[in-house]
Amino acid sequence: LGDTWWVDKNNTIAKDGTGTQGQDPTRPLLTIGQAITNAVAGDLICVAPGSYVEAITIKKSRLTLLGLGGRGGPAIAPGGNGVAITIIADTAGTKVTDVTLVNIGGEGAGTGGGLLVHASADDVRRIRAIGCKFEGGAYALTMKGTGSGNSVGDTMFEDCEFGWSTDGVILTNGAGGDVVTETLFRRCFWHDITTDCIKDGGFA
Repeated sequence: LGDTWWVDKNNTIAKDGTGTQGQDPTRPLLTIGQAITNAVAGDLICVAPGSYVEAITIKKSRLTLLGLGGRGGPAIAPGGNGVAITIIADTAGTKVTDVTLVNIGGEGAGTGGGLLVHASADDVRRIRAIGCKFEGGAYALTMKGTGSGNSVGDTMFEDCEFGWSTDGVILTNGAGGDVVTETLFRRCFWHDITTDCIKDGGFA
């Protein structure tokens, strides 16, 4: 097991920094992005409830984000046309695998969305979301592969909520990417979707 990082946007004890800050629950970091920057494979990031006005990008493998409080209590909400959470393999030869989100909220807006899982320059594998809430914008969740044969595969969404968006889940690919494969939705629910709950985004 790795280290545990703590994040609380309402922290008034200390500002984001280096050293042991963030690894002590009494001295949490202010932003999820800073915790992801500091973390390495195998680490756990615990996030206190609140609205985090940031867009986070995960390019590392074997990270777990654990939201504290009720469902979607920690809500990542960048505003504008933002994508709240992006999990992306954007470097050839560097797959992104085994990223787990537990009780995390992603609130997209405009042309953005709640969660984007993107095999851009290499594969993305074994993404797990449990008890999460993805909403807002053009989509709650998009999974896509682009580039030469890159794909998203072996993903699981357990007891997740998809809502308040134009489309709920979009599965798509483009520019030679492979189709999204081996995806399991278990005990999930969709609501307040304008167009399609699950949409075939086709080949771009």
